[in-house]
This record gives sequence, structure tokens and C-alpha cells, in this order.
Amino acid sequence: MSGNIAISKVFLSAVTCAAMFSSVNAWANNLTQSPEIFLPNSAPRGEFVLHEGDVLAQFPIFWSSAARIARSVTVNIAGKTENLAAGTLLPETLITLPFQQAGERGKTAFCTARKHGERQMEHGAMRLLFGNGLLARQIAEHQSSGQFCFFDPRNSGFLDEVRYYDSSFKEGTPPEKVDLLAYTPLTMVPVSASEQDEVRLTVTHIGRHSMEIGLKIIQVGLARVFTTITSEGFTAGRTYKIGLDMPLPQAEDYFGVDFEVVAVDHDAKSVKIRFPENFDKNRVLVIPEETKIHYCFGYACPKN
Repeated sequence: MSGNIAISKVFLSAVTCAAMFSSVNAWANNLTQSPEIFLPNSAPRGEFVLHEGDVLAQFPIFWSSAARIARSVTVNIAGKTENLAAGTLLPETLITLPFQQAGERGKTAFCTARKHGERQMEHGAMRLLFGNGLLARQIAEHQSSGQFCFFDPRNSGFLDEVRYYDSSFKEGTPPEKVDLLAYTPLTMVPVSASEQDEVRLTVTHIGRHSMEIGLKIIQVGLARVFTTITSEGFTAGRTYKIGLDMPLPQAEDYFGVDFEVVAVDHDAKSVKIRFPENFDKNRVLVIPEETKIHYCFGYACPKN
């Protein structure tokens, strides 16, 4: 299936980056988690009439590769405890080893998911103390918590070793045995079964001469904080402005999502949107771990 090929290429590109990183940071392991992805052209086809506040499209976020464990398990390593219920998803993770050369593949494991959040990309006390800068820093600290990684060293279909990795255990704790834990390898599996993890486009404004669409990326129930976000060659701001003075219909592309503005009803303050039949079915975008936040006097700028 061509879609699976595209997803595999996304993971391999992440693997390549990990190998390059490990050749520089040779004293520590580097954990490259299976990318979280979404399919920007998976919205239902057809025409839809929307008003301000209506959702234009919602896209679930998927792990490109993960394992579902068959039973519950509790692990306790280095004073850290994790209770995993039966059916828990563990994203596939590539662990590159100390002194590993670029191009060499590391160990494959299935690890507890990293915590999500923003990494503070700017510097300076004012940016940390005010507005979204504070939120970004708080979530980043939550993101840095450690991970338990399970291994199937004999490719037997059972996980029987576990290590713990965090900033204190860059090389991982010594492997510990766990009772044979059966698992099912999966591709393209939703990160969650709810709206806790999704990409959402919403009609935020319909005016006489223009309309606006807002972009939200929600992970673990938290909306990402960003001014611009880039993935696979597509860059988007938090809002997307569309001029309505041009002849309709007009084709648009917002963060990889192809759609058309077909008509506007100013009296009803509504727009008719069409998702075309002719579109790139294989487009896959990775949810980036880092975003850009532009600051104005310590606060995240309100504009793109």
C-alpha cells in the first residue's frame, strides 16, 4: 500500500537524523520515537456549509509504528514506577548507541510515550515570565520525564527486557527481566481514541472581504503553543486568512489540507467549502516536536 510506504519513509528519515545526532553526542543514547503523524487529506469529500465557530476538519493523530501489549504490567526501576494497562500502546523507538557511526541502525524498543509540550526556543527572563512563554516552559519540564523501554531481543513476539532512560540515565539503566509480555506490532494506529490528540481546523471569522481559519494541534488534551509550525515542507501560522474578493471557487492549501471556497453568503455569514475529489491521497505530515513562537514585549504575538 503506497500510504504505508510513505509512512515508512517518514520513520526512516527520523532514524537517519537520530544516527547523525548520535555520531555527535557519542556519550549518550538518543531515543527517536516513532513520529506522530496525520493525514491532511483524509477529510470526507463533498461540500459543506459552515458558520463562524464551525469545525472545518478534524484529523486524528497516529503513531506511525507502535505495539499494543496483551496484558497489564508494572515496572519499578531506579525509584520510578509505571503501571501499564492491557492494551496500552507503546510507540516504536529507535535507540542509537554511544559511539555509533552515522548510517548504523541502533536498537529497536517499544517505549512509554514521551510527555508532550513546547520546548522554550527563545531566551531571556521576560519571555519565561509572561504569557505563553511561561506555559511553554512548564510543559517542557513535564516533557522531560523519563521513559521505560521494552525489548524483544530475540524477535520472539514477547517483550522480556526493560530499561529506564532519562537525563540521569543517558545510557539507560541495566536491563531488567519482565515476565514474557506478548505484544502486537501495529502501523498507523491512533494515539488516543478521543479528541485528546488531533489536528483541528475551525472557521474563526467570516467578513465582507475575507475569512479566517484557525489551526489547533492538540496532544494529550493540550493545545500546542506556536506562531508558526512546519512539517514536510508545509508551514502554517495559527490563523489563515482567505480573501473573498476574488472570483469563486478558489483553491486553498492550509498546512497540507486541500479545499476550495465555493461560495459566501454574507447575510447568513456562512461559507460553502468543498473538499475536492482530485487530491494527494498519500500526503503524510509529521507533528513536529518543536515550533516557533515570536514574542512581543514578553508575550506571544497575537498575529502570524
